Amino acid sequence: MSESLASWISLSGFILSALVLFVRAPDRSSHTIMMNLLTAVLCLFGGFLIAAALMKLSGGIANPIVNSVLVVVGALACVTAKEMLSIRRKTK
Repeated sequence: MSESLASWISLSGFILSALVLFVRAPDRSSHTIMMNLLTAVLCLFGGFLIAAALMKLSGGIANPIVNSVLVVVGALACVTAKEMLSIRRKTK
């Protein structure tokens, strides 16, 4: 289990992103659910990108658990940015 713990933590970045988007969705139509899942995947990729940039700037992190936590934090940052932009667009 300890070998795959980092993978499960990284996967939780997708699950948490999808959960946040699903809870904040205005309706529960199939189109909205699919768009939220696609957005969660893109936010996971954004989390990978943010984690890679932070690892590159820090000179490399050897612990895979820390790398996975950075992916989750990056994915949640992408979801937060997406939600803030959608709120800003709705008010204009």
